[in-house]
Amino acid sequence: MSIIKELIPSSSGYAFFVILIGKSYQDNFFKVAYPNYKLYCEKNDIGFIAILDYIIKEDEFVHPYNIDPGYQRLLAPTIIKDSFPNYTFLCDVDADCIPNPMGECIFKNSRLEQGTINIVSPTPVGFSRQQLGKRISLLRKLFLKSDFPLDSLMSASDEDEKKLLKFDFDGPIATIGTCLGYVDDLVDSGNFLYKSIKNNFAGYLQIYRNDFYQKNFSVNWLPYEFQAIWNFELAVHYPFLYMKQSESFTRLCIESVLSRVHMLHFAGSWSENNVFNEGPFTYKSSLKGYFHKLDVYQKEILEIKSYGKIRSK
Repeated sequence: MSIIKELIPSSSGYAFFVILIGKSYQDNFFKVAYPNYKLYCEKNDIGFIAILDYIIKEDEFVHPYNIDPGYQRLLAPTIIKDSFPNYTFLCDVDADCIPNPMGECIFKNSRLEQGTINIVSPTPVGFSRQQLGKRISLLRKLFLKSDFPLDSLMSASDEDEKKLLKFDFDGPIATIGTCLGYVDDLVDSGNFLYKSIKNNFAGYLQIYRNDFYQKNFSVNWLPYEFQAIWNFELAVHYPFLYMKQSESFTRLCIESVLSRVHMLHFAGSWSENNVFNEGPFTYKSSLKGYFHKLDVYQKEILEIKSYGKIRSK
């Protein structure tokens, strides 16, 4: 099997890349997320590259690289630069992150310059990470696991977590499920991080990357809507789904979220995120006509008229 494959070519110089190591990951991605990426990338002239196997040889694996294929994302920019030198800016995305086909182009909203890393604001406006974490923790305790702790890192503030894990960067902790930058910056930072992460950082790649990026790059914060978190949307807008609603109703809720954000991330392995497997979510429901017409209607310039009082009957 080839290690790398360009699934969607582009001459724009922009490309997504995703780590898809293992048949189950590949099957799930191509069933659930890829239909949306195909529509999104073709609309916005963005390439799409998949890493389909380990970049390093198996006998060179050391902890933590032998337990999590996702760590290969650190080496992916190097092999992409060698294989497809036409791409100047890359966006690293998690395999469980789905774009809204009609959403805004992430590259056009990013600061595209050397020395800048574009990462996404971690929480929706009006909520702190701690507030959201406490909501999720309590919902899990009440409906999923009665002994779920209410004082775990899930309910920590950014400062609590940085203090506990001994990090000292100034900014918030972004979910690095979407990270966009100049290819050489991603090559250099990825290779440095790959060589630097030791056993004690296993499982904390996200905060380690935050620490490195925020200390060594100019950070451009993209709006939360470029990586809305399903757990957050669930806790704020749809907490009743923890009470086991039907698949069709859950799908409507997911499509509702996708209609107002640009990308939706089903981050984590808890059961709330198993709904990712029920995709694809390309507006095939009864609301399909509404969502597509809304995208066109919102862009229309109207000559407003007065019709007096409009009655329902």
